[in-house]
Amino acid sequence: MVYTGRPSAGCASCRKSKKRCDQQVPACGRCVRLGKECGGYRDVSDLMFRDESHSVSRRLNTSTEAGPSSGRPSPPKRSSPDNETRARSFFFEHFVAPSYLSSLEGLELDGFLLQPVLACALHVIAQRQGGNPMGLETARKRYVDAIHRTNLALRSPKTAKQDSSLIAVLLLSTFERLAWDSSMARENWSQHVQGLALILQLRGRDQLETKLGADLFRDIQSDMIVNALHNETAVPAYIVEWSQFLDADEAHLPIDQIMLIASSIALIRQSFRIRDKVDDELLAIANDLEFNLQKWAETTSSNPMFAYRSVQDASGDHAFAGVRHEYGSPQAFRYWNLWRVLQILLSRLQEALWRRSWPVLASPELPIPQPDHFRSIRNRMVNEICITTCSVFGNDNAAQPPAGSVASGQVLLNPLTTAGTCLLESLAEITISPEGGRLILLDRPYHLDPYNQTSTQLAWVIQKVDYLAEKVGIRAARSFSEWLRGEDSEYFDLGRS
Repeated sequence: MVYTGRPSAGCASCRKSKKRCDQQVPACGRCVRLGKECGGYRDVSDLMFRDESHSVSRRLNTSTEAGPSSGRPSPPKRSSPDNETRARSFFFEHFVAPSYLSSLEGLELDGFLLQPVLACALHVIAQRQGGNPMGLETARKRYVDAIHRTNLALRSPKTAKQDSSLIAVLLLSTFERLAWDSSMARENWSQHVQGLALILQLRGRDQLETKLGADLFRDIQSDMIVNALHNETAVPAYIVEWSQFLDADEAHLPIDQIMLIASSIALIRQSFRIRDKVDDELLAIANDLEFNLQKWAETTSSNPMFAYRSVQDASGDHAFAGVRHEYGSPQAFRYWNLWRVLQILLSRLQEALWRRSWPVLASPELPIPQPDHFRSIRNRMVNEICITTCSVFGNDNAAQPPAGSVASGQVLLNPLTTAGTCLLESLAEITISPEGGRLILLDRPYHLDPYNQTSTQLAWVIQKVDYLAEKVGIRAARSFSEWLRGEDSEYFDLGRS
């Protein structure tokens, strides 16, 4: 990607300690909590997109052939017209769907946007061919060429604001999300999402007045929220503000409402991390958000476009545990799954607050929840995520992916992984950190016990994640699968994740 992040935006103390800084004013939350003097922040207003195409070329080079020695990327090898046509068709058949990148439907491809489109399509095609080295190399060269072209466009304030520039950066970010295969990959993707946020800010609120501008805003906003939820940071205030100016039509109102709730949950996760509010205040906010989630579910269930029903189907190819979901529209499952993930994250935060401060929080009006209350919420959400995944992709892990498979896979990967963490919570031994956090160590396979129902369900989740990696062609899914299998030997914080 072309955005190099904000390498030194934090305060002097956080930079020296190599800690994440929330950049609050007049002093950051970490310095306030530790009683340190906060030295303020450096001026990063001159942060620019830089031409990183040569370093990206080296980083992504998967062949034994040496890369070019100059800073300019070598032009991509010319694909045959037939291969190029097939790749274009593949992109619009599998990447663009009502649930993902819907803003690109009917997009006219000029020479500028063709390169990132071909890079994404050729990469997935190569992955579906078992990681075909020649195909991956061709996709990589298209990607590097697209970076160079995009950098040229972003150097001009005029062209940087154009729809085509924003679409190009969105596609390059999509490529990165598809292709990551290292522990730093999510951090890199987070920086690219920040780059998209800067371009949105540069374009201003007027972009929402056109259909394409509003659709692009929604596509990018969802990535920003996923990033904020994971990093326990707030969604930029202007994104939250602008989202309230989107047209409130029937097709988008439930989407915009759940995104606002998600932004609020990202904010409370930040507050929990930096402790800028006392626990009884945090719990009151969390309980209000729980009410808002339930209200969203009730309202959305009466909207024919977004409602779904559970159908008993004991032997169906698209049923999980004898149940399948039928949704009112193709995009509805994405936002119900977001709702389920938010329920999981919020229940973990509420449980952590009760465990940390129950003597202060408990009262006759607010009794201590039953021991299994929060876990039962998570168990229900896990089952519904599994049912929805099966409704989309079916049970046959050898089947050829259906139309819209990359779009569906991209929006199912995070809910599936979150569901996997809930199952691991029931299987792994919980330890208490010095700070009081509840941790599980993922250093062994917990999915291999055929006599344990939770273990077999985790195995099912991992098989679906593997399907996304091997059949759908989302290379990033492989990293999530390895993590769920316990191959990375990492601790997972049940109160923070």
